[in-house]
Amino acid sequence: MSTVTASELQKNFGKYQAQAQRQPIRVTSHGRDSVVLISVEDYERYKSMDDRVSLSMGDLPDDLAAELGSTLEEMKDVEAAEMKPHGPW
Repeated sequence: MSTVTASELQKNFGKYQAQAQRQPIRVTSHGRDSVVLISVEDYERYKSMDDRVSLSMGDLPDDLAAELGSTLEEMKDVEAAEMKPHGPW
């Protein structure tokens, strides 16, 4: 992967746009990694690998929702116990 500064990318965008069709380009700003310029094909391929799903409690089967609710309640109990002062102050 090539690395280029943001100002260099700005000055020669066409060059790096063409290069990103062949390989990703790491862009830095103020000496730190900022973004990666990739081809649309690479982006689409990466997006197709993302299998995360967002659900609300109402979307879950009843048994899983109950188990999750129970676990969350247990976590609240643990947090509350950890917040109680320990000692003679």
